[in-house]
Amino acid sequence: MLSPLERSLLQKSDRALLERDLENIASHNRLSGSSEERKAVAYIASELEKAKIPFEIQEHRVRLSNPKRARLLCGSAKKSFFEVPAKAWSFTHSGGLLRSRGRVRFVSPEELPSTFPEYLLQRETSSGDLEGLVLIGRSCTPFQLLSLQDRGAAGYIFCWNQGEEEEIHEGNVNMVWGTPLPEDLGLFLRLPFVAVNHRRGEELIRLAQEGNLEAEMEVELEDLVTDIPLLEATLSTPSTNRDYLLTGNHLDSWHYGACDNATGNALCLELARRLKEAQPHLRYGAKIVWWSGHSNGRYAGSSSYAERNYPDLLEHCLAYMNVDMPGLKGARDYSILTAGPDLFELGRGVLGDLTGYEGKPAPRIRGWDQSFQNIGISPYFIWASALPPEHPDRTGNSFMSWWWHTEKDLLEYCDPEILRTDLSLYLLGAFRFLTAPEGNLHRPEKLFESILERLSLLEGRIEASRTLDAIREHLLSAARSFEKRREEGRLSWNLQKQVLRKLNQLYYAEKPSYEQDYAVPGDYLPGLSEGISLSAMPLREEHEVLYASRYLQTRKNRLHSLAWELEFLCSEKASSQATYLQLE
Repeated sequence: MLSPLERSLLQKSDRALLERDLENIASHNRLSGSSEERKAVAYIASELEKAKIPFEIQEHRVRLSNPKRARLLCGSAKKSFFEVPAKAWSFTHSGGLLRSRGRVRFVSPEELPSTFPEYLLQRETSSGDLEGLVLIGRSCTPFQLLSLQDRGAAGYIFCWNQGEEEEIHEGNVNMVWGTPLPEDLGLFLRLPFVAVNHRRGEELIRLAQEGNLEAEMEVELEDLVTDIPLLEATLSTPSTNRDYLLTGNHLDSWHYGACDNATGNALCLELARRLKEAQPHLRYGAKIVWWSGHSNGRYAGSSSYAERNYPDLLEHCLAYMNVDMPGLKGARDYSILTAGPDLFELGRGVLGDLTGYEGKPAPRIRGWDQSFQNIGISPYFIWASALPPEHPDRTGNSFMSWWWHTEKDLLEYCDPEILRTDLSLYLLGAFRFLTAPEGNLHRPEKLFESILERLSLLEGRIEASRTLDAIREHLLSAARSFEKRREEGRLSWNLQKQVLRKLNQLYYAEKPSYEQDYAVPGDYLPGLSEGISLSAMPLREEHEVLYASRYLQTRKNRLHSLAWELEFLCSEKASSQATYLQLE
């Protein structure tokens, strides 16, 4: 139920101002690193200045990949070549113009590796069986395309498999999160790649399966290192408390990006204004950042921000709230609540009070500028409204719209009323978070429960000789000690934050806290989950069995280490007043 203060705060939202901000931002074609993106930054900065909200425009140097053009010609011995509308995607090669020609062959999902570790295992023995062939398929998962490249493929045609719209969506094919490290450089494609819509793609697949199709491709990309702007607004508290809630939204877009994500940009601007008015009531600070490098940099902006601000995020960031694609025409479904287990009840209360939905947990989300999972920062709302199932504007098995990532993403597909509801959801969510007592914010016991539940599920798929008992015992011991010390009031807020960091790293991440996991599909307890899947495969070669076994053992050892650290942090050995200690 809304309190009088909350009701007053929500009623102060200015619809006219929200719509004016949206119209201004959506008037700019905001490709990362472009002058039009900087005009949008300047507009938001001017509005923050009017509201007397402190802000900073940071410059981050990143790698971007800009599609320039694509040309696809297809034909057969019985039919002259004809042009098929197609688009180039980011990161399919390292810039310049690539050409290719060859017979087209359809590749089914069964021929492709299902996980990244499976791809790495097969890479050593890749054959040249696809030499000179142009492949066509319905997958654009990066490691699957890398496997085709390793086998000698001359090019790839991606058939959109999620909807029958005429439009061709923009996108990228890149599993490296943000600007790559040297060891990541071998994970980029060097392959002519084009995307076509569903109808044309299915026609080409049929012709390829009949053995009567050849293709000629030209693909041009611009690969560059450049500075991008990140605009950060900061609202401090009257106290000396340095802890804060981080809210992010990507400002860059494909084309004018009214729904993706000018609506989010305008929402965050109004969110900043309203939190400024509520500032005297806040226990914690708030930081709102407009990211760049989201679309053609694979989250390069938020990733760079995480690296540059690592010590501060590690010690003081309490949660990350992401705003992406609110206010979409027809998006009245709030059935999925994208908050982590430790913040789920807080988010559910907000969702129920405003929409009547109870909210079901989302699957593990790897995307959406979640550049803070490795640090161990809890997610708190990753998106809000969505197109409901069976909605005619949905593109296939996704709640994305048919105009998503296309030139058609314009103001006519935004809904001001839904945008106001989404604003109220984020505003109430932020306000309740920022005014909650320290002990009432997170529920770490729910993270313990979720991790143990996932561990039990995975144990049912593992050989008896590879028991997970030791990991479970450390976690159970940690959970018991945590609850006991918290009930007795002998667990400081700083120590609780350390526990949350380790739990989130265990639940969401595979790499260390100072790196980024790859942008690939996966499940909770990543690494262990993939390792168990890999060990269950019918591997033929002795060395493959050995490599898969070692992969699984190292992932088990990582979880064991984190579980042991958690047991220590929750035990009597850890001082109740300890400040943050980096134990990795």
